[in-house]
Amino acid sequence: MTTNDMDAEAVVLDQTYFALDAEGFAAFQGLVDNPPSATVGLLRTLTSQAPWHTTAAALGKSTPAQ
Repeated sequence: MTTNDMDAEAVVLDQTYFALDAEGFAAFQGLVDNPPSATVGLLRTLTSQAPWHTTAAALGKSTPAQ
């Protein structure tokens, strides 16, 4: 592994790792175990196209495969 690889890995870990105390973890676990019910707004958000895809489509450009 090169230094650049380790630097890149550190950046990704900084963006995905977070630490919680026992109380914070219990609150987080409660949210994971009991997600909010679906609302019209949530369903609209989950089913709408990303803004960059909408813009690219309007300009007649293709977007990268997902």
